[in-house]
Amino acid sequence: MQGLNSIAITFFPKSSRQIYLLFALGVILLLGAVLIWYGFFREPSLSVVDNQPPLPPVVEIDFTVFKTRVFQDLGALLPPIPLPEEVGKRNPFVPTD
Repeated sequence: MQGLNSIAITFFPKSSRQIYLLFALGVILLLGAVLIWYGFFREPSLSVVDNQPPLPPVVEIDFTVFKTRVFQDLGALLPPIPLPEEVGKRNPFVPTD
């Protein structure tokens, strides 16, 4: 029974590396607790304005460039393609006379 009284229980090791790791673990746990508090327990501050999407910007197109003399002188780039009189294949299901 005398042997049990002489055993020392140390919770903090004397190694400096382990002390730094314990300090880092404490900081990580503290940051985790803060993030959990901000994510779950803080009440969101929403107002009526926050729920509405922003209005799209007004787009104005200036068509005056098409009325300039330089644009009018361009004219048609290619002549129009004439369409054939008969388009497509002959219908094979039409009865012949």
